[in-house]
Amino acid sequence: MISVPLEKIVQLNHARFLWPEEFNSIVTAAEEHPAENLRFAVIADWVEAIGEPTYANAWRWLHKRMSPESLYLVQPNERRQTWWRLRGLPDSLANTKTGRNMGEFYNLAHLVANLAMMLEELRSEIES
Repeated sequence: MISVPLEKIVQLNHARFLWPEEFNSIVTAAEEHPAENLRFAVIADWVEAIGEPTYANAWRWLHKRMSPESLYLVQPNERRQTWWRLRGLPDSLANTKTGRNMGEFYNLAHLVANLAMMLEELRSEIES
């Protein structure tokens, strides 16, 4: 059997139907009320419980370090899509060597998966 990490699944556009039901529920609640960032800690605990510590760390980082105003929605574009964005990242994250940035994401879980990759890159840079 092939196992795909949740952190990778959430990066697939239009694949929310693949998400575990409980995860989908708590992320949906967080998307509906992003200023209530305690939900991010709940998601982090859930993700860590299924064995994805790097992804859980990103949810915790978002919970502890970002203000409620940091996370916001970009209004629907001509294709009626809504995008999530994150502003106010420290320069050490905003300017990673790979050039990855915090652009626009279809869902909050994808945004946090990208943040997880950026945090991991920064950790690797610091350790080397």
